[in-house]
Amino acid sequence: MGLISRLALSNIVDALAANSLEHLVAVYSDEYGRRLACEVVAHGQANHVSTSARHLVVRCLSFDAKGLTLLHNHPSGHAEPSSSDIRQTLRLRDLLAPLDIRLMDHLIVGRDALFSLRSGRVI
Repeated sequence: MGLISRLALSNIVDALAANSLEHLVAVYSDEYGRRLACEVVAHGQANHVSTSARHLVVRCLSFDAKGLTLLHNHPSGHAEPSSSDIRQTLRLRDLLAPLDIRLMDHLIVGRDALFSLRSGRVI
């Protein structure tokens, strides 16, 4: 996650883990990995959250971001990515690449676990 502080990450993870509905958080960073902004970009249901890739691209461009980290929770408590999580993440990565914006990671927050799609070699 670059220079995004462990405290900031911990606060986001704690807030997501305690939620009974899925939420998607975007953290935008500059070319040095410094956080430019952090926002909830979508609110979902108990087992689904979505936002358009276009919306995320527009937000990245509005911050002149060079990096994007996504986080979303699974209220079920399980942190493993669904096939939809993987498919949408890879699609977004491929949309951002020609714009010189790197998808830094997509973290899935479970009740007591955190899954990194980058560490899991999905992206």
